[in-house]
Amino acid sequence: ISGRAVEITDPAVIARFIEEVTPPEPFHLFRAELTEVVRIGLDGDFLVIQSWRPGQPLRTVRRK
Repeated sequence: ISGRAVEITDPAVIARFIEEVTPPEPFHLFRAELTEVVRIGLDGDFLVIQSWRPGQPLRTVRRK
């Protein structure tokens, strides 16, 4: 997983979060902005590599 964590500082967003969850005080709230996700696994004799990036379809590569 690649990307970045962006701290949420908007009081209205933080207030909505607190309505749903009771976090311990003090706390920091972050949003994850993913730029790439890669999953690697085996399928029989094949190595299967799946990758995703925002705005692109899931890409699958199979290697023997």
